Amino acid sequence: MEMIDALANSVHEWLDVSPDRVVCVHCLAGKGRTGLMVCAALLFMGVFDNARDAMAYYGEKRMKNKKGVTQASQRRYVEYYEQTLERRARGKELDLNIPRLLTRVVVKGFPAKYQLSLSIEHNGQQMLDTGLFRDEVQVRHVCKKDFSLTFNDEDGKPLATLFLHASFIDVPTLTCTFDWFDKNRHNKKHKNLKKCTVDFIFDNDGTFTPDRGRTRPPTKDGGWYAYTAMPAEEDEEGGAADEPPVFRPDGLDEEYEDSDSSDDDDPDARQAAIEEELMAQRKTVHLMPALASGVKNMFSSRRSAKEGDGSGSRRGSAK
Repeated sequence: MEMIDALANSVHEWLDVSPDRVVCVHCLAGKGRTGLMVCAALLFMGVFDNARDAMAYYGEKRMKNKKGVTQASQRRYVEYYEQTLERRARGKELDLNIPRLLTRVVVKGFPAKYQLSLSIEHNGQQMLDTGLFRDEVQVRHVCKKDFSLTFNDEDGKPLATLFLHASFIDVPTLTCTFDWFDKNRHNKKHKNLKKCTVDFIFDNDGTFTPDRGRTRPPTKDGGWYAYTAMPAEEDEEGGAADEPPVFRPDGLDEEYEDSDSSDDDDPDARQAAIEEELMAQRKTVHLMPALASGVKNMFSSRRSAKEGDGSGSRRGSAK
């Protein structure tokens, strides 16, 4: 959270000097983490007053399929930052140093023939590994600031990860369904968690009050938004450029409830499938010449051996 706030403030300070200045933000693919930071800057500068509109705008401008920030945890942190700025505007800065004591984890609906483990990391450093369990595990770990909870399969390979900030956990029992997690698309066993519900149970120390930050259920961009807060872009002659018509879906102002969707509707799943297909094609392109040469040499050596061994040739004819 401190990094998000520092970058948003830096972007604002740089752009505020002159309208000719620009900012470049990047990550590995220039999509998810970049989108998180860009949306945070849009919120900080007052371009949007809520996280969902900022992410929808970013998705429209960045991606052809309008899906910009799609990872559940990245979207969660944009919403965390919205709450931080909202409290700051009211003169009540959120305390980001509240610890949470995790005492128990209950997994419901996990296939009985498998086991899994849970690892907890702070700033990329593993602090706890529960070992294998199936339904429930007792833990006593103090979670501070940013931390991650990763479920691993029996071979220790990650299945899905949940990133949280301790100060925004507002209930003693945080109940999470599959869509709360960032799935590891490279491990097909992550689908074993698809019908699971996970309860992360924290020690009720009396600090779970409504005036704290909140961790809300995950959302997705509901469609086109009316960007009333965005200033109109100007055309080459200085006049306001015509904006394409935008439509607000019915019930957009209501609390968004994400419906169940298959991997076919998930842009992350589609992207993973495309990457796997490209990798397979790349391997085929590189392997085919070597494979063809190897097969040719193999049959050539066998033919030479038969020609040099008369008995072998006669036995082959008898058969």
